[in-house]
Amino acid sequence: MMDELKKSADSSCESIHNFKVFELGEKSYTWGDILACAEFIGALNHHWESLGRRLAAQKYAVNQNLAPDTEKLQDAANQFRYDLNLITAEETEQWFSNHDVDIDDLNDYLLRQVWATHVQNQSINIEITPIEICKKLYAELVFSGNLSDIVLPFVLRIIAYNFIVNIDGPTESDLEENRLIFCKRKGIKINQLDIGVNSDHFYKNKFDFNLLIDTHFRNSCDKLATKDKCNLLLKTNRSKLIEVEYEGIIFKSINEAREAFLCITIDNEELDAVSNRTAGEYFRNTSFFKELPTNLQSYLHSANPGECIKPLENSFDNKFYIYRVVNKKPPSLGDPIIFNFLQKSYIIGIITPFIDINLKWVKWTLELLHHE
Repeated sequence: MMDELKKSADSSCESIHNFKVFELGEKSYTWGDILACAEFIGALNHHWESLGRRLAAQKYAVNQNLAPDTEKLQDAANQFRYDLNLITAEETEQWFSNHDVDIDDLNDYLLRQVWATHVQNQSINIEITPIEICKKLYAELVFSGNLSDIVLPFVLRIIAYNFIVNIDGPTESDLEENRLIFCKRKGIKINQLDIGVNSDHFYKNKFDFNLLIDTHFRNSCDKLATKDKCNLLLKTNRSKLIEVEYEGIIFKSINEAREAFLCITIDNEELDAVSNRTAGEYFRNTSFFKELPTNLQSYLHSANPGECIKPLENSFDNKFYIYRVVNKKPPSLGDPIIFNFLQKSYIIGIITPFIDINLKWVKWTLELLHHE
């Protein structure tokens, strides 16, 4: 796919959107179909705007003749390989091939990340055109691990619409309710819907179809993935769905890390305070356990809130990490994020066999949509 996008240097977004991604029966579906669905359900906006900001930061750096920090770029490349468990060059090259990207795409992606951090406090007034974002969006989604956020929703909806036939078709009332949800998300009134749709490139000639398949999918989730079904699924996924808030410091040497660990555990110093007076780099994150690197899960799983973990060496960047668990939140069906995840997981379990049998990928398999 990236080869096709690169050949479109002087073309409009239309040529990129027409790239064929998969076939279902005699019907082909394109990258534009996928983007239109992602935009309709509100899944695209964050990625689109985030990439726009990074491209603006990159342009600003070029215009100011700034030189990138090669050490930070190398650390970022090492972290990328670490997250994907890509040990050898051969494994990395195979991953690139499987995902239709190359080393230049990765370097470009990492450079955007570095510049976005480096100039984040600068006032940047640089316009980024839609075509610029179009050309970089695919690689951005691949390397950030977010491709499935964009592709999978459309696949699930198109398969559900074609093969889940024991669900009554959406009524006009169902469609009207979903129109109102869409208008609320876009910040427009129902009588402004035609103007809002026609002014957006992605929606042209696709709004009614996405309204139909999304409403059918919502009905399928509500009628098939009931709270009882989701509760059963929660019991087998409870540990993966614990939300853990953690903080840490990164050091270049084990001696620095050990000294900091003693200051934290013996002198009861806060991690950010230790980081401020040392050469350590402070960080703080919140993640579900299923999102954490495998080798880190066991350490954070056994630690109680407030507990600090002895320095761990990262074999990819040869740096030493101190972690402290801030809080752990057990999963609950009352949490909309948890319930939506379980509903989606249940529906995926139903739909996956239909995908395997009926859907023909042009470039990917379903597994390759995931970052792992």
